[in-house]
Amino acid sequence: MDPIETAVQGIKKGNYQLYETIIQNFQQPLFRYCCHMLGNTYEAEDALQDVFIKAYEKMDSYSESISFSAWLYKMTYHHCVNLLRRKKLIQFLPFLDDTKMIENSFEKKLEDRELSEPLNMGLKRLSMQERSILILKILEEKSYEELSTILNVKSATIRKKYERARKKLRHYLQNEKGGMENEGYAVNR
Repeated sequence: MDPIETAVQGIKKGNYQLYETIIQNFQQPLFRYCCHMLGNTYEAEDALQDVFIKAYEKMDSYSESISFSAWLYKMTYHHCVNLLRRKKLIQFLPFLDDTKMIENSFEKKLEDRELSEPLNMGLKRLSMQERSILILKILEEKSYEELSTILNVKSATIRKKYERARKKLRHYLQNEKGGMENEGYAVNR
């Protein structure tokens, strides 16, 4: 059995020290996701703490019908969206999707979590859903099926939304003065 699922089962049976395993495995990826969604590291730290508290409190509601990772990302997604709605900034936040639009050098930059200014500006021009799809697909390497679960959208729809978001981002980057192509990144495949 997966160590995360084992920890979840132990937590449900009262071994609350196992929650540390959950935190250790998801703290960094969820923090990155919150940073990209919220655009602010301080807000991301607060959001991450809130998500871990919510997940702990709602652990009994987790069902093995979906992966724990998808369940936790879905909770994180909804928490970030709610924070953005409160700030009335939802129209400025996009979602990220698949990696096929990005060449290896760009993927390395994403893996290093060092996003260029043109890329950040391009992402901010996308819708919240578009940005989230791209972030989850590229940075967090989620499958279309996991994205479907997280976003409550059919897998086929996620694929189409990913392609559209990818094209939009490519267009923004090509039109951005000093864009990614000038930095040596290819956005076409």
